[in-house]
Amino acid sequence: MDCFKSILHLLGVPCHPVPSHLKPRPAALELSEFSKLPPELTLYIARFLPLESTLSFSLCCRPIYFMFGSQAFKNLGQNSQCFEFLTLLARDLPNHVPCYYCKKLHAIKTAQQHIFFTYRHDTPWLPCWNANYSFTFFHLHKNFSFTVFQMAMKRYRQGLNYSELLNLLSYKETHYQDGYVKHYTALGRVAHGSMIVREQKIVMVPLAKSRLIQGIQQVTVCPHISLSWNLGSHGLHGLVERVDWFRWGIPRVDWNWQGLVRVCPCCLCDYSLEFVQFEGKAEAVFVTKWQDLGQGRSPMDYKWQSHVGHSKEQLWRTVELDRGSVCAMFEGERRLRFESTSLLTQQDRKELLKLLEHT
Repeated sequence: MDCFKSILHLLGVPCHPVPSHLKPRPAALELSEFSKLPPELTLYIARFLPLESTLSFSLCCRPIYFMFGSQAFKNLGQNSQCFEFLTLLARDLPNHVPCYYCKKLHAIKTAQQHIFFTYRHDTPWLPCWNANYSFTFFHLHKNFSFTVFQMAMKRYRQGLNYSELLNLLSYKETHYQDGYVKHYTALGRVAHGSMIVREQKIVMVPLAKSRLIQGIQQVTVCPHISLSWNLGSHGLHGLVERVDWFRWGIPRVDWNWQGLVRVCPCCLCDYSLEFVQFEGKAEAVFVTKWQDLGQGRSPMDYKWQSHVGHSKEQLWRTVELDRGSVCAMFEGERRLRFESTSLLTQQDRKELLKLLEHT
């Protein structure tokens, strides 16, 4: 019975005593052709199945389970094996998704708790929270959750409404420090069966204090490319592109870059850079990127790993991607140049300039 309780734990279902008035279930095996096979032949067949399939097979009825399921569950230890088994279970559980890190199923109704700003610091973090924080905080926006990403994609494949889950994956933040303002926004959209995230980062400085830009930290485009300022530069036009890991120098950005959609050679990401002056009061750089995160079926998916992978082999694998194709999937049309300022609302513009005046 302990193994059955373990299965219920994986499903997130509490184990309650069976009420005495319920009738016992019929013996399923007696209604199957398997009842005519000797146990030795059934065991022989199971030898050719992957472990996750054997485990699923063992759940069809109690006699089959006691035939080989208990031993199979003892062998279930590795993340990949457990995740594959949970993935098979989740096919018949429309309101759950498998978690690679927690080794259990998460209910879609609990999506809110998997967003960073709702993490509870007075309780132990779930393993997937720790994993989520380590890769999305730096390579996506800090409130992005792979678990909620899975949930949204499952609802999409079911043909159900997933707008609330997409809203949880959206992000907006404005803050200022040392005389300049940063404004971040992110929005998710499903296109062609993949999750596409558009994120925009705006760094704004007053024209009278443009040299303050020298103190600004680099703006990350993706794990492979960051935009940082040359200490000898004057204002935003000193921006240079550098590859974050190996620090390969690339020629200084010039005005031909304005709005040009470029592509990262190592992940499914398009990005655009634009310099703008506002009413003679401030200048700003707009960094907009579009990332294809894949179908959300597994954190080991190559599309997802190209954005967040920790190993050199995963992170620096060259990908085949036409320039502007990810941008086109999100925006609905092919563009070789993108007007980043079109995403900034008049209200946000007024608030940023007002905030800059008080820095």
